[in-house]
Amino acid sequence: MNIYSGTFNNSIYGGYSHAGGKVHNNTVIIDGGTFNGGTYVYILGGYSTAVNADTGDVNDNIVTINGGIFHRRIYGGYSSESGRSSSNGDANNNMLIINDGTLDSGGYWCGFCGGYGKNATGNTITITSGNFEYGYIYGGYAWAGDASNNVVNIYGGNFSSNIYGAEASYGESKNNTINIYGSPNLSSVGVYGSSYGYKGTVSDNVLNIFTRNLTIGSIGSFENINFYLPESTVNGDTILTLTSGSNTNLSNTNVTAIIQGGSTLTNGDIVNLIKNEAGVTEAQSYTGTLAEGVSLTYPMTVKRANDGNRIILGIGDFIEDEQPEPDPEPTPTIIDDSNNIVNVYNSDSGNIYGGNTDTGNAQNNIINLYGGTNLENIYGGYAPNGSTSGNTLNVRAKGLTANNIYNFDNLNFYIPKDTINGDTLLTLTDTNGTNLNGVAIKAGVVAGNTNLQIGDTINLLTNSNGLTTTGTTYGKLTEGVSLNYDMNISHAGNSIVANITQSPNNLNPETESLPLSSGIPAIETVNTSFDTPTIEEKKENAEAMIVDSRGWEVFANMGGGSLKIKGSDGAHVDMTSQSINLGFARSLENSPSSLIIAPVFDYVSSNYDSYLEMGTHGSGKTRYIAGGLLLRRMLQNGFYYEGSVRVGKVKTDFSSDNLDKTGVFGRVTYDASATTLAGHLKIGKAFRLNKNNFLDVYGIYYHAHQGGMDADLSSGEHYNFSSANSGRFRIGYRLTTKTSNISKIYTGLAYQYENSSGVTATYKNYSTAGTGNSGSSGMLEVGWIVRPLKALPWAVDINTTGWIGHQRGITAMAKIQKAF
Repeated sequence: MNIYSGTFNNSIYGGYSHAGGKVHNNTVIIDGGTFNGGTYVYILGGYSTAVNADTGDVNDNIVTINGGIFHRRIYGGYSSESGRSSSNGDANNNMLIINDGTLDSGGYWCGFCGGYGKNATGNTITITSGNFEYGYIYGGYAWAGDASNNVVNIYGGNFSSNIYGAEASYGESKNNTINIYGSPNLSSVGVYGSSYGYKGTVSDNVLNIFTRNLTIGSIGSFENINFYLPESTVNGDTILTLTSGSNTNLSNTNVTAIIQGGSTLTNGDIVNLIKNEAGVTEAQSYTGTLAEGVSLTYPMTVKRANDGNRIILGIGDFIEDEQPEPDPEPTPTIIDDSNNIVNVYNSDSGNIYGGNTDTGNAQNNIINLYGGTNLENIYGGYAPNGSTSGNTLNVRAKGLTANNIYNFDNLNFYIPKDTINGDTLLTLTDTNGTNLNGVAIKAGVVAGNTNLQIGDTINLLTNSNGLTTTGTTYGKLTEGVSLNYDMNISHAGNSIVANITQSPNNLNPETESLPLSSGIPAIETVNTSFDTPTIEEKKENAEAMIVDSRGWEVFANMGGGSLKIKGSDGAHVDMTSQSINLGFARSLENSPSSLIIAPVFDYVSSNYDSYLEMGTHGSGKTRYIAGGLLLRRMLQNGFYYEGSVRVGKVKTDFSSDNLDKTGVFGRVTYDASATTLAGHLKIGKAFRLNKNNFLDVYGIYYHAHQGGMDADLSSGEHYNFSSANSGRFRIGYRLTTKTSNISKIYTGLAYQYENSSGVTATYKNYSTAGTGNSGSSGMLEVGWIVRPLKALPWAVDINTTGWIGHQRGITAMAKIQKAF
């Protein structure tokens, strides 16, 4: 397929299968054109998609970009169900070749990728030239398996996006290579052997540098960095300069310098392989070697320099401290003023600058405008001898006035919650008018606005002396992370206006992570207090944990473990918990039965990670504290029954780095708490099988109720979380064997069914789906009870339990009981 020009609003495929078929050996060549599109609109050499497809490999496809303007994601090969990562196809040996063009993926992850599939192997990206404004760049991306042997070749281009050899979300990312040649502009980005996935691992990735005088923001996740010194390399040269301002960690990296043929380096010369003013750590190993055919006879030394800021290559008898970097001719000091954040809250009599420098660049600055009615000029950056690209103005209030704005690539208007129809956010008064050519303008409604209706108009920016908007683009922001207003943003007369065309009709799907994170972790934390046993009565056919009529006994149960709990719609929660039960117990004899009374105190601490099927990840902590009473009656024929009630409180917190898909709010957090009421009923019978073996058969029902909660998100929304109920029924047995006069061992099997109503989250008049938590589990337990000396009134019970099915993982418990 060849494309030379035109405007395109739909996906472009070299080959396509909707039934999970294999898509191989297709070619797409694009020489020009404008390519628009949304989140799930792509350019793909090959594409295979089907729900639960068992095949669907996408191999040996080629995409070549020779020019054009792109606002979508580009893949050499892509195997996945449409909009979701659930098919089983691999993406292998695909190629993405970019010779020129302007590529802007809208900031969405995996903007440009050699191959995307369950496994991604042998894919290649080669970039010769172009402008890469947004969207990460991956050699290969494996959503479930391994990403290995992928290659990224960089020969030139201007980059504003990080570059990764590969990512494996859940598998291993290994043996991926990034090769850098020529003079690409990488000064503000990171170059990494792999991106760390949700649970993936990283190993044996390689960075090869075949050039000199290269500047990169930061590097990482490389086990091997190889410098191939060009023959033009001379004494004092710096091969790689790092500018992020953070220390570079090379503790797991092998650094090798290879001198190419034709080199004029000689005895005493020094070359700076890596320079970072913020410092570099010692590498794992250093090697200096010669390429085949090089006749240099002096030994070579690669080491960390004494100043701690460089990795250097020394030739022969070099003396490091006597080798300053050469300065062949006086040059002015270049000082950048970039990456600043400026907050303006009220009027200012002077100009406002995001960055201001006479010798360097003023780029990627952010100005947040919260107030001001008599502002003068607002500059994203002022750099008469440098670049002012990438600057952003965020207008976060209404009724603001200024003379004019300059040197912004992005204007974001956050329509306040008290805005009504006809309001104006920013008024400019410069008699020369305002130039908005090429600016990206976006608008969104701040969380909590209830005034706006369909058909309302808001003036985002106005200048009565005129606006120019050649090449200006328009987009939408969300209300917090929850709702999307549909609005048309356009240039009308002397204003940029936003017309509300549709109010939100549903919550964004990512918000389902909010009740998932406040529901399952909280209710399971309450249930954890029941999984550590409390007391047993002294009977010949029972265990060695004793409660008798001679007095009160104190007991303490300490436990912990790791569990995975399935939720609805493919969601799940990983939890680690630690618990402690404290209490007092006493037996009241009343032949032919006895009654145990035990006040109890519970404390449980849990850490959790929650995952939606679509990939949204949240994490946090849950704390539960409660008090209550336990009663147990034991009959002489071995039958027993017991019950308890507990009243307490659960507190939970939440944070997510990828709930906000706009990138505006960053990490989203909340804290919440609720009252709890819990209890259980148990009935069983103990059998004496022979002198040393006892069997306990039982059935238990646990019930936990969590009250409703309120939470204020850091993105501005106020959510109400519903109450939840959880019921668990367990039936099983425990076989106890006496091994000596002071110890016993026991094993047990049980079946458990849990039914949880789940939590829903409500914002305004919209509710998320429930986070139901229901299913069957199997349990296997092994334990050891020991009384060190029979005369001493205390004993220890150590238990390990494994779970499979709906609830899976391992828990452990240690119980101590002592009379007083």
